[in-house]
Amino acid sequence: MDICVYYDEKKGLILDISPRELPPEVKNNVEEAWTQPILKNILILLSEGVQRLPDIQTRIGHSPSTLHAAVERLEQAGLITTKMIYKGNKQKVLTPNVLCVTKNPKSKIGIQKFFQGLWINSHKTNTIIKTMQDNKKKWWSAEELSLKLKMPVDEISLLLSNFDSPMTKALSHVLKEPPFEKKTLFRAK
Repeated sequence: MDICVYYDEKKGLILDISPRELPPEVKNNVEEAWTQPILKNILILLSEGVQRLPDIQTRIGHSPSTLHAAVERLEQAGLITTKMIYKGNKQKVLTPNVLCVTKNPKSKIGIQKFFQGLWINSHKTNTIIKTMQDNKKKWWSAEELSLKLKMPVDEISLLLSNFDSPMTKALSHVLKEPPFEKKTLFRAK
């Protein structure tokens, strides 16, 4: 992925675009595509792993002509690439150049960081660790885990950073050592 768009799932607004050094025309293309519901939904579905055009049409529910026009606009903007494959019959497969990840608003992030280590959502933490355990050889970014688990990226980062928190270590006798290796990416041990 070349570009990562962090957005508020409830309000549907872009919170941040990474990398910050994007050329202004690329950033404008992303923001313009985000203002149009069909284009935004296509980008989100592509980030979730839906790649075939018929599957996208089923999920979005628009006519084929509207969908093809939207795909063409995204391709011209450089936000996706398309490829025709012949598997049984001819199918158009879309590949995103933009990764769309949910993120909490800054106020909620601040509250979560303030109470970090005191109230730990062990169910969500266990879900994250189980996902990493299922594929131990893969290094996970917080964004990839966010897409796979449909959780905000900042929440995943916070839950995994709880293992470094002195408060958590003091309160927990069960997990003395984090069950994952940490670099820029995370991987199950």
